[in-house]
Amino acid sequence: MGETEDKKVIIGQAARYGSFFLLSEQKIADRARQLKKDFPNAEFLYSIRTDPAPGIVRCILHQGFGAAASSLNEVMLAHNLGVHPRRILYSAPGKSRRDIEEALDISTVVADSEQEIELIGQIAEARNTAAVIGLRINPDFTFTSGTGVPSKLGIDAALAMDKLPEWKSKHNIRLAGIQVSVREQMPDTEMLAKYYERVFTLAESFEEKAGDALDFLDPGCVIGVSCGTSDRPPDTAEAGLCEKEFADRFAEKSPGTRILLETGSHILENCGRFVTKVMDRKESMGKTFIILHNAPGGVLGSGHGAVDACTSASEEEKEKVTLTGRLCAASDTVAEDIELPKLKRGDLVVISNAGNFTAPVLPVPSLPQKMPAQFLLQCDGTISDAD
Repeated sequence: MGETEDKKVIIGQAARYGSFFLLSEQKIADRARQLKKDFPNAEFLYSIRTDPAPGIVRCILHQGFGAAASSLNEVMLAHNLGVHPRRILYSAPGKSRRDIEEALDISTVVADSEQEIELIGQIAEARNTAAVIGLRINPDFTFTSGTGVPSKLGIDAALAMDKLPEWKSKHNIRLAGIQVSVREQMPDTEMLAKYYERVFTLAESFEEKAGDALDFLDPGCVIGVSCGTSDRPPDTAEAGLCEKEFADRFAEKSPGTRILLETGSHILENCGRFVTKVMDRKESMGKTFIILHNAPGGVLGSGHGAVDACTSASEEEKEKVTLTGRLCAASDTVAEDIELPKLKRGDLVVISNAGNFTAPVLPVPSLPQKMPAQFLLQCDGTISDAD
């Protein structure tokens, strides 16, 4: 779809909605193909928390991805869309008994603490069956050093290694795999290589302790490098080569272990736009404020995309403005002192590269305001409701 057709679609949707996200099915499919090419020996999990809109989730899962769920609702969404339990990883701190009971049969529950393991053991005992689970590990290393740091996420590696035999015998659990989570998106390939080496060494240690090969190893959200521009997707080729080197070495000892990679926001980065109407403009002590119908707060300060005017604003007459939403909160500022065509009430502002700051990370609206709608621009040029 060309620029003229894009503009028609945007203006058409803006006639009915004050603000909305428009994501491209074609771009999502292209991103998925690139990931599979760059990481040929890995399986991918879509991090549903990035954007849980059913239409978006369905689009990504249809690319052959599994699901990384951080709530029972996300587990249920993936299950209802037909994802096999082995390909749904349910990992979150503070799970309730109900969360675990309902998720055990339809996902791989990843225990986040000793208390969760005890709770899983009680449920397994009541069902008179063994529980096949994963462990979320807080490792004794980071991206930058060989020393670990305190974390609310996961069980310290030394504790998990020491307790694993007891957990297996006392709570009747079988270790399916481990998930290691330090941070998302590592831009330095040299550091990434050291991280992968440490993760695979850690996995080997857990296999020896468990006495069985792991079904899966999830090193966390370390797929690619965010480029922060609207005209070029992030590069994952170097990260893929780095992962492959260590995964191939690990596969010699554990050929049956699946390497699971969580997409984080990467799968949607560069795949959408946020469109919102200008509701007002005002001058204050020499500064011009443009009040938007809705505002994904702080996104430009985080390096996400460019801002364009889509309707009647004149390209010849420019001005320096601060873009904000309608909330009485500092977090409702999009960008300060940026140059744009002169805008008036009713004009449209389009923020590119909006795929990785969709509705879940908008500032919480006050009661009179609605969250922006979400739409999927399908490969055939039609629009579908993603919500």
